[in-house]
Amino acid sequence: MTERVCGEKCEVYSRVCGYLRPVAQWNPGKKAEYEDRVDYAAPRTVDVDGDTVADVFEALMARITGHKSGGLHTEADALRTGGHEIAGELLEMIVTARDQIMTL
Repeated sequence: MTERVCGEKCEVYSRVCGYLRPVAQWNPGKKAEYEDRVDYAAPRTVDVDGDTVADVFEALMARITGHKSGGLHTEADALRTGGHEIAGELLEMIVTARDQIMTL
């Protein structure tokens, strides 16, 4: 299956049965399934307690600077139990990643 966008032929690849293959080489049944697919557009930003994930990440990075890991893991637990599950998980991941990097 080829699509014309700018006047030139364009070979379209998609995943079928675990492999990326040109849609033009698919059997008629798979081509019909491809035509029925619905595109999903993920949101560009995700809100966490009213802030974007990038804002939360930036605030958490500033928070961990100069602090020892033990207290930060405790703070992550407090965030999670205080209703800020995603912020707590992000803090936990950031601190764990920092700890692993520092041991290299």
